[in-house]
Amino acid sequence: MALVRVLAIVLAAGLLDGEIIDRIVATVGREVITRAQVSEELRVTALINHAPLDNSAEAQRKAVGRLVEQALVRREMELNRYPLPKPDDVEAYRAEIVKRYGGEDAFRTAMARYELNTGVVDSHLLLQLTMLRFLDYRFLPEVDVSSQEVDDAYQLQVEEWKRSHSGTPPSLASLRESLQKQIYDERINSAFSRWLEEARKQVSVNYVDPSLR
Repeated sequence: MALVRVLAIVLAAGLLDGEIIDRIVATVGREVITRAQVSEELRVTALINHAPLDNSAEAQRKAVGRLVEQALVRREMELNRYPLPKPDDVEAYRAEIVKRYGGEDAFRTAMARYELNTGVVDSHLLLQLTMLRFLDYRFLPEVDVSSQEVDDAYQLQVEEWKRSHSGTPPSLASLRESLQKQIYDERINSAFSRWLEEARKQVSVNYVDPSLR
């Protein structure tokens, strides 16, 4: 809490060595999350999703939450020496987004519309890839989905399908892969939520702006 009070005093002054400093909204251990990072996260998210920029209080709160989670994950990756994504991985991820925009020209036009550049976009794509890699390394080996569980999920989906459709429902074979992935994702997300709860107990997470908690 002392760190937060000191930061708040500095921010209230608004100056450091004669220069206006970026507003700090949260801290994760010794790492800070700034207002500029939140703004970038909102704009990069809108860019990736082909969506209008959402600057609402709720969207900002969720963006801060993602940045806090990414900071905790990055710390865990470094402590356990998990391999981090390489520049080639980031370029490949960006290429997928460029393809969805229909080409480099359209993508650059979109970046300009969201007031972004390649460096900023790549830095946030790296954070996202780090999160995905962490989920795979940390939790995927612990998750197992049996054929019976997939069969049970299929029966539930067929029952739901029949409530709004007539005729023959999709076959189990056509849905097996997607149902298995759905179960995997649910279990990994559940395991990640439990991990986050424990990680927050081990690392001090403070919100300089309480409205973004």
